[in-house]
Amino acid sequence: MKHVIGSTHKICCWALCCLFTILSLDLALAVNPRISNLQQKMGQISSLRQRISEKADQGIRIRQQFKEQMQAIAEEIKDEQERMGTGSYEKAIQCPRIDYDLRLLQQYDGYISEIDRRLTYFQAVDVQLAYLFQQAEDDMKIIETLNDMDIASLMIRIDRVLVEYLPEAEKPLIRAEHLRLPQHEDVWNAIMKRH
Repeated sequence: MKHVIGSTHKICCWALCCLFTILSLDLALAVNPRISNLQQKMGQISSLRQRISEKADQGIRIRQQFKEQMQAIAEEIKDEQERMGTGSYEKAIQCPRIDYDLRLLQQYDGYISEIDRRLTYFQAVDVQLAYLFQQAEDDMKIIETLNDMDIASLMIRIDRVLVEYLPEAEKPLIRAEHLRLPQHEDVWNAIMKRH
């Protein structure tokens, strides 16, 4: 029985020590507004990284759907080309179905190129945000130890990055003004090479 009481007493003492440690950290955070400012900025960075990640995931899903649709359309073109016996591009575009499908493939190709461009951009943004988050986290640890550290330049850099990239998270994934469509005949030649 003494052993159980002694263990319970040790556990209670340990729990109280943990509670006091947590309370003292909370008090230190409340006393030092720089730490709470950094925590707020870190929260904003995390939120933006999450939104950028969701946008990238959406782009990956849409790109995959477009590729699947492009494959089906290319097969349709090939079937129509064989059915009509058209071997050249000039003859093939005389068939309204083939001409329409080629134009559709042009659009899908342009969309995929734009998605790829945006995914590359999102990756670069995420790297920069991860770096800033890590720097803020490191600075916060230093501030907890040394109260006189200046973080003004870091806060300015974080604000600049947030102002620059927050609107990007809200923009549509694909913007028509950025589409670059391949040439009609190039789409035809690509299909003929694949099949």
